[in-house]
Amino acid sequence: TILGPSNKFWYYLDAMHQQNGPMSLEALTSIWKEEKISLNTFVWHEDLPDWKRLEELIQIPPQKN
Repeated sequence: TILGPSNKFWYYLDAMHQQNGPMSLEALTSIWKEEKISLNTFVWHEDLPDWKRLEELIQIPPQKN
């Protein structure tokens, strides 16, 4: 799960460092699940002071025993 506001516009930097967006959190999550972006992709929304790697905003759900 990507942690962040669902009511903000999200952006990401592609392999050529071109900014893509705006998009919803749901759309960003979809392209991550489709492996169009990776955990090393830089993402941003207006509440973040700087671009962050997607891996910094991921919450791994606890595994069920």
